[in-house]
Amino acid sequence: MDQVRFQLVLDLGQNSFNQKREIDARRLAPYLVGMEGMKYTKYGIAFGMIIITLGVALTIKYGYRPAPARIMKPSFFEKPEQIGTVAMKRFYAQLASEHVVILGLPTNRDWSADVAKGFVQASFENQRPPVKIFVETKMPDNFKAAVASQSQGVPVQEIETNTQTLTALGDAVTEALSTKQRIIVVVPSLYSSHLLEGNPINRLENLIDLPGRKEGTAAGLFSITVGPLALEAAQEQEIDPICMGSERDGSGTAALGCAILMAGRPFYRKRVLDSEPDARSRYVAIMQSPRPKDFLLLVRTPTKVN
Repeated sequence: MDQVRFQLVLDLGQNSFNQKREIDARRLAPYLVGMEGMKYTKYGIAFGMIIITLGVALTIKYGYRPAPARIMKPSFFEKPEQIGTVAMKRFYAQLASEHVVILGLPTNRDWSADVAKGFVQASFENQRPPVKIFVETKMPDNFKAAVASQSQGVPVQEIETNTQTLTALGDAVTEALSTKQRIIVVVPSLYSSHLLEGNPINRLENLIDLPGRKEGTAAGLFSITVGPLALEAAQEQEIDPICMGSERDGSGTAALGCAILMAGRPFYRKRVLDSEPDARSRYVAIMQSPRPKDFLLLVRTPTKVN
């Protein structure tokens, strides 16, 4: 009988201990969950700090570059002259206060000279037509002829725009800025883009007295750089300059090539060339602005020209 009572006492004691342990566990549960959450929170904070540090390091190394502003969505044209005309007219209002307009063109594209022709023609329809037009001496003869054909009697002068001192170009630009008369300067596309460090336009801006420099408000010279456009992945091999890493970029032109390549890629999924029945047989152009007063006008050549 005593053994039975002793066993009963043991059972009651064990049950009481188990109940107490269950009560304690329930009381501790919220704290344990909180501690577990804190562990993951610490991991999240650590991961976030790594991302922030990496972002700061990359920004310091490569600089912050906001996404280019889109100026013109993919537009279709029958002739390349129309592209130049539309590009010039797009900036009529903005050009009201500009005295120097630099037009950069790829010299290895058949349509490029015709874009220049349309651009110059439209410039004379503006309230402030150019009083002089300069063409880089090394530009092919068909570019000079295209510009001269639309110059309406305004002098078209050859000029060296990539010399060590930039004397001739500097004098022409300085005179235009001081007299507030507009000039157009036609150069190869590698000379006109602000994306390429050490090219003529960037060196020129460091040499001349730009308006607003003393006040710290100088925005640089107005330039439009024309280049090829890929609207499908298969067309990327046709893009130049070639886009590559800076460590392999011996010519220093990859920044422009990469900007051209990245400008077209957002339109791959939209299948722009399938949007209209004859889209592939027409020229397609887009325009964007990597920075203020610096524009990219990109042109896709038709698969076949009617």
